[in-house]
Amino acid sequence: MTETVRSAKTTSEPATDELARALAAVREAMTDTMVERLSLTGGNLMEIADRLNDEDTRQAVLKTLDALTSLNRIGALDTLVELMTLVHASRTALSDSMVERLVMFIENIVTNVATDELATLTHGAQTALEGAVDECASRETSPFGLFATLGHLASPNSLRTLNFMLSFGEKLRQGAMVLAKTHHS
Repeated sequence: MTETVRSAKTTSEPATDELARALAAVREAMTDTMVERLSLTGGNLMEIADRLNDEDTRQAVLKTLDALTSLNRIGALDTLVELMTLVHASRTALSDSMVERLVMFIENIVTNVATDELATLTHGAQTALEGAVDECASRETSPFGLFATLGHLASPNSLRTLNFMLSFGEKLRQGAMVLAKTHHS
């Protein structure tokens, strides 16, 4: 029995000796800078492990990993990286004068477009459109075709609507012509 223990010691001693020599070689090869970096890295790893013990942090990390996995599966991760690269390049390329001009442009649009008159017009158009949709949805479907269309044209309301649309289109065309003439001169 003592011989079995003695043989186990002799077989484990070479492995222990090799491990001790390897550790001594590593210790001698490491410089002070390397030891400092290793201790900083170890400290950082312990801080991360400590933060992951917090339930909220751990759940946030797991949720982020799940989201990244989903993005990667559908191919959106590459798109997201490309988009961020584009945003970064745009941000880098913009000079102060370009940003200033862009702000002035947006300010001009807001000043000219965000008026009470336009809001009233938009609201009126929305109300008319919603009313037309509701009216058409509540009507029974009528037959389509040439004779059915001619029958609708005989209605005074249809004629007034067509006249309004034609007049509106003509006024738009006239306004576009005036703008084109002033633009070319």
